[in-house]
Amino acid sequence: MNFIIVCVFLFTTYSTIAQKIDPKELRCLVCRKTVDELQNKLDTIDSSKTVEVGQYRLDADGNTLHKKIPLAKSEVYISETLDEICGAFDNYARAKYKNSGNLVLVDLQNPFNKKSPGMDKVDFIQDGDLNKSLKYICEDIVNDFEDTFVEVFQKDSSNAHDDICTNVAQYCEEGVDYSLEDTIENINTDSSDETDKTEL
Repeated sequence: MNFIIVCVFLFTTYSTIAQKIDPKELRCLVCRKTVDELQNKLDTIDSSKTVEVGQYRLDADGNTLHKKIPLAKSEVYISETLDEICGAFDNYARAKYKNSGNLVLVDLQNPFNKKSPGMDKVDFIQDGDLNKSLKYICEDIVNDFEDTFVEVFQKDSSNAHDDICTNVAQYCEEGVDYSLEDTIENINTDSSDETDKTEL
């Protein structure tokens, strides 16, 4: 009985009515979270672990040349990790910040994740599929841009989010701050731009 009461309390406290969500904005956030999840996985790999990769060149004796690279930079390893990464979205839920109304994805399994907002700052969005579509969106993104993910993570990009989700996939808007700050200025930039133009 107590468990039911607690569930009802959490539902009424943190839930909000079903709302229409911009599909492009949702794909942007899923794409950026996919980058985060992949980076987290690769960061756990021991940097001393290497893998031998072959080249098409031959040495003077006709033997195929090989070189060692960090395991986390291996095309095969990154691809294999990508194949599993979307399972992480079983633990994510859509929500909107209470202050700004900006859409955000919340990691329910790791509430203290620094890349996920606190539950007290958001209202969760009710949807019919119980957020299962987040995993499917991730899988679509990985299928469409797997080569891009591999290329970006092999070269140690300092801005993988923009390289993949903005420049190539074009899900995210250029110049928009997608940080976790609950401010109107972060994502809802259209109104501020119009104000600036009016003042000019």
